[in-house]
Amino acid sequence: MVCAVPKAGSSSIKSMGARALTIAQAAAIFAQHDTYRVALVRDPFARFISWYNDKVLGGTPGPGFYNRALHISNDSLPRSMHVYAAALAREGVHTAEPHLRSQTRHCALHLLHFDIVHPLESISSLPSRVSDALGLSNTTRSRPLPTVHAVRSKPAAINGTAPCHDASLRHVLRTAYASDFEWIRRHGVNYMHRAGETCADDAS
Repeated sequence: MVCAVPKAGSSSIKSMGARALTIAQAAAIFAQHDTYRVALVRDPFARFISWYNDKVLGGTPGPGFYNRALHISNDSLPRSMHVYAAALAREGVHTAEPHLRSQTRHCALHLLHFDIVHPLESISSLPSRVSDALGLSNTTRSRPLPTVHAVRSKPAAINGTAPCHDASLRHVLRTAYASDFEWIRRHGVNYMHRAGETCADDAS
């Protein structure tokens, strides 16, 4: 069973023919002792930027929806990433719209045990990692995992993680998604090394 979060590989998982489960079905399967549990996660910075380009600038559902949902305004004018990030920090990410909700809350990383918590940035290695753990065949191990939207995120990612933006934006998002940075790190995927970097533009 894979927990695939919106803006963190859910479309890629669906493209493999995965079947979405209801909460009741997922809970029943998760409770079985022989269920192998995988959570797919993404750098919170890259996820937020992907959301902004896709859902705000992309026009579906567009800025008007998020302006109202995050109590920014009642108009339909797009705001900067800084404005939406500040609204997230103010309003909280636990009950926000699914594409903005914390990955920790989506997959209950603070409550449930996962056999693998795997970064979307290294999604190509997920099949072999799972196959090795389950003792599956070499054929299964070498089968590529398709990606749908992750490779289209703009601006382009740096070294597979979030683009380098100014320090103030990174600081606000680090605050808003503090639970994601902490709980994902506890599961072996550390995105904080990017959070502490200083962009060349920041120093000028």
